[in-house]
Amino acid sequence: MKKILALTALALLLAASSALAQLGQAPPYTTTLSVTIAPEIAFSVDASTTLTSAGRFADFLGTTNFTYFVRTTKVGGGGTINLYVSTDFSSCTGTGPCVGTPKDSETLKYTCSVVAPGNNGTATGCNAGTPAAVGSANATPVVSAFSADARSLKAGNTGTIAWDLSNSPMYQTGSPTATVTYTISAT
Repeated sequence: MKKILALTALALLLAASSALAQLGQAPPYTTTLSVTIAPEIAFSVDASTTLTSAGRFADFLGTTNFTYFVRTTKVGGGGTINLYVSTDFSSCTGTGPCVGTPKDSETLKYTCSVVAPGNNGTATGCNAGTPAAVGSANATPVVSAFSADARSLKAGNTGTIAWDLSNSPMYQTGSPTATVTYTISAT
């Protein structure tokens, strides 16, 4: 009985081996994996920032933190992170002026600092630390000059936006808000 079982087991093994050999693969069995890695960018930013004044008619200041992940193509790649004020400060009634409206020459300014990508490539913060006037329709850089083959650190790269809003005695009292919209690109 043991002989019959052993012969049966051997026959099954030979049949299985023969079936695998007929499939065209011999040990060791392998698979080739391939992937296409495209340029990408991801961005997250604080949901809100409160600007505060340090004293009588001192400018309103605040800081917004952000994190970004970027990968650009090895040759000819690049990318940017821009912002614009999509909804200007609003809470005025009557004759105003409202905070930050371009018609009143009141300005919201910002400066940026960024951590450059961790592998190759560079990133430049906005205007090298010089405040830039923010208009409600024109995008200005937060991070620019991602170069070819820029790649973020695995945990992402970080940066800050330091806001500076003039504190004019002409402003009406209240709690106006503005919406800042960010746009991102990577090639």
